[in-house]
Amino acid sequence: MDLSGVDSNNWSKLAAHLSRPQPIGGDKQEPRRYERELWRPVRQAQQRFTSNKELVVVKDYCAGGTTYTLAAKCGCHRNTISRVLKSHGIELANPPIDPSTINEIIRLYETGFSVDATVKMMGILIKTVFNHLRKRGTRTRTSVHRKLRLTAWISRDEGQ
Repeated sequence: MDLSGVDSNNWSKLAAHLSRPQPIGGDKQEPRRYERELWRPVRQAQQRFTSNKELVVVKDYCAGGTTYTLAAKCGCHRNTISRVLKSHGIELANPPIDPSTINEIIRLYETGFSVDATVKMMGILIKTVFNHLRKRGTRTRTSVHRKLRLTAWISRDEGQ
């Protein structure tokens, strides 16, 4: 039986069969601890995407859905959604941020907003904010904790 093919949903039957202790040399013995741990119940059966379901996924993605939301909707992993989209010739990529949004990010940060506040206001990832600040040459502020540690370290050295 091939577990990666059509019979992959028979995994639970195979696992139940193999988890039973097999007689060795005529006497029945309990399977070893590590053998019992190998056979765990299947958490989620594999999803079979029909061509109709694949087309729905493609349509939803093109309408603005993300791989995460589509995976939650279909009850599968996001990599499965990515594989389906790639098989239909759709290139997955983060949409580029337009220059006006980048300018707004930098303006907010330079007027005193924290990176966290900028992230919440703009609805983008924190790494994206730092990347664009770095590209534009904007010097980022240090956190309060780092400033306090640095101040304590300098004052300790000056006291000696």
